[in-house]
Amino acid sequence: MAQFRELFWINLVIAVPVVVFSTMFAMLLGYDVPDFPGARWIPPLIGTVMYLFGGRPFLTGAVDEIRFRKPGTMLLIGLAITVAFLASWGASLGVLHHELEFWWELALLIVIMLLGHWVEMRSVAQTTSALDSFAALLPDEAEKIDGDRTVTVCPQTCRWGMWWSFGPVEASLPTAESSTGAPTWTSQW
Repeated sequence: MAQFRELFWINLVIAVPVVVFSTMFAMLLGYDVPDFPGARWIPPLIGTVMYLFGGRPFLTGAVDEIRFRKPGTMLLIGLAITVAFLASWGASLGVLHHELEFWWELALLIVIMLLGHWVEMRSVAQTTSALDSFAALLPDEAEKIDGDRTVTVCPQTCRWGMWWSFGPVEASLPTAESSTGAPTWTSQW
């Protein structure tokens, strides 16, 4: 989780110049890309850093999914960023049409995917913590009603159809009166 959080924040910061200096993004918003010597190489150079640095978890995950023949999300993201990366370099070098320059899309895709995986991992960690807390509430022993007597048993041995009681006052069915005349409570599992 910490790895995705760190990668997200670093890539968010370095995505800004990629987006600002991208000619396709500038055309969409209607502004002129700042023009100075070397400005046109800012998106390809920083985009390459983002692909190799920010895209590393997705690329290694994609390789693992291919190796184990279990395609999943990492393979899909790895393919998406690789196609955007190769097409953008082809367009930047003039080998492909200039409309295939996807540097800003690549940058934002990496940032969004890192954010999504960070949030997902945090949610899984919180769910696991909640389940552990819930499991800690389970009793260490139960009382099994066996005819006229009560036997203390491990809760894991309880089966459907058994009459059992957890703690001093439990569940839902009044089954008998105690010596004081008050009903005792048990449940059927």
